[in-house]
Amino acid sequence: MSVSLEQCLIKHTCKVSDTFVEYFATNCKFTNGYYYMIPVKKSVHYRVLELGDYEYYQQYLIAVNDTITHSKTKFKSLLDNFDLKQMVPIEANMYEHSIGLWIQDGNHRISVLLHKQIFGTERIPMRYINVNIYEPMQNMLKEALRKTVGYSQYNGWNNRLEFGYHSFDIYNFHVQGQRNPVKRLEKIKPFYDFTGKKVLDLGCNTGGMLFHSSEIQKGVGVDYDQNCINSCNLFKERLCLGCDLEFYKEDLNGFNYNTFCNKNQFQPDIVFLLSIGSWVKEWKRLYTDVYVSGATILLETNNDVEGAPQLQLFRDLQATIQLVSDKSDDDCTGNLQRKTYLISRNVVAKKRIAICYWGMTRSLRHVYKTHEEKLFSVLRAAGYDIDIYIHSWKTEKNLIWQHSSPVPIDYEEYKLLNPTKYKLDEQSTFLDSIAFSDYFYEDLWKKHGNDRIFGEWIPELVRNHLCALESQKRVTQMMMSSGNPYEYVLYMRPDVEVHNNFPVECLTKLQPMDCCIPNYQHYVGYNDKFAAMRYEDCKEYSHRIDEIIDYRKNIGNIRAERYVHYILTKYYKNIHQIDFKFTIVRPDGTLVK
Repeated sequence: MSVSLEQCLIKHTCKVSDTFVEYFATNCKFTNGYYYMIPVKKSVHYRVLELGDYEYYQQYLIAVNDTITHSKTKFKSLLDNFDLKQMVPIEANMYEHSIGLWIQDGNHRISVLLHKQIFGTERIPMRYINVNIYEPMQNMLKEALRKTVGYSQYNGWNNRLEFGYHSFDIYNFHVQGQRNPVKRLEKIKPFYDFTGKKVLDLGCNTGGMLFHSSEIQKGVGVDYDQNCINSCNLFKERLCLGCDLEFYKEDLNGFNYNTFCNKNQFQPDIVFLLSIGSWVKEWKRLYTDVYVSGATILLETNNDVEGAPQLQLFRDLQATIQLVSDKSDDDCTGNLQRKTYLISRNVVAKKRIAICYWGMTRSLRHVYKTHEEKLFSVLRAAGYDIDIYIHSWKTEKNLIWQHSSPVPIDYEEYKLLNPTKYKLDEQSTFLDSIAFSDYFYEDLWKKHGNDRIFGEWIPELVRNHLCALESQKRVTQMMMSSGNPYEYVLYMRPDVEVHNNFPVECLTKLQPMDCCIPNYQHYVGYNDKFAAMRYEDCKEYSHRIDEIIDYRKNIGNIRAERYVHYILTKYYKNIHQIDFKFTIVRPDGTLVK
């Protein structure tokens, strides 16, 4: 299980000099008069790490009169020598009067975790953070559970125990319900990896199965009981778990699965159908709709008699049926008759990849054989079919960064890659269509020059980067408009010499909203010359030009590696850095060092 770093708040004292008051007041989530509670990413500690400005940190320590226990030297040493195995767990509290995790001890550690992206996401596993829920808040949660007990639904079902159907064991909050989600999930997880998955729980009750699965990407719970949904929403708001959860009140009698998924723009990887077949009148239609959608099904039968026709339905559908558990020994009332199965379709996954090339092809004749040998052949040997898309620009100048090359551009060399589709657009038309002043602030350039913090990137490089980003967007639109079903998309510069075989095994490890990038040449952010991700997740990367004006306005100056770092950390859950190296080659065949 994990905790959402977005919900972690760092305390900054209100007793501070005017230098910091405005910043604290602007960025705090709330204040109680003694402290400004500021999200980690807006905190002084994290800001210092992102800027690398330890003098700013020293000014802060002086302002808050804390130069005895902390110093810029200690903070930098923590960053440079950080060892997760040796890290003392972070301490945090939860209070009934506010939403979020108040960091009590570990402001510097949690900032380093986020800055170094130790876990690849904005989640922190619970073993690294001790959360103490204060008694008044625990009482609030218990009262919500009690309200789910004591009366029967129209179908005869009712929660019986004091705290309802599900036990909860999260942080220091422990209450016993009829069923134990932790024990149930311990049996299921050897058969199914929930990491990064989208889960739909039909008949979720108080949501225990979702709340104890915080490694998922997103969970949606549906139940008929409004009190159960109210309890779920309170727990969702208060527990600050590291996953996206939503809950809806719906009557599963008359429930249309496809309409619900389309309306909520949610296509689950796995659907929980846990002991609901005994209560839902039209269970055959519901179960069939879920199965046909392609989602994996976690099926629990109430007993062998009622379960027999449910299993026969899936046999008739030629499903793969796997027994997960032959008894419900997590039920404290002694009902052991339930059995759990994993149901999946007998469909062989298609293995097709789109390789999208963007920007100038200029030196392709010198390097295309390395692409064929170390990328295309490796993918084909692993069983993938590949399609190649190329978008390039027609331009008057052949630029390498801000320098012109005397070698004329060969607009026919793209044929060396034998692309599925190729498009050449006029670069000047694109540049004429944008207002360069939206991306490059002339006054800052004149005042600070190429200063990484206060100035601007070299104007020619900003223009080049905008053209590169627009080219990425256009090649993606070409690929998507083909209608071809791809599993993965790779983005690659055409003017690079590839040095080693592409580590194709990285593709099968990609979960929803994961991506792969090279593990070198990150400079002030991340390498922006190559990326691989699932087809469904490529648009956030390839269309990042759509956000760059707001980025320049609200974040800072445009630099290729810094901006792709911003996009990747904003949208992607895990950023896998892979051993895949290449070097840009000039039109004359020489390597760019």
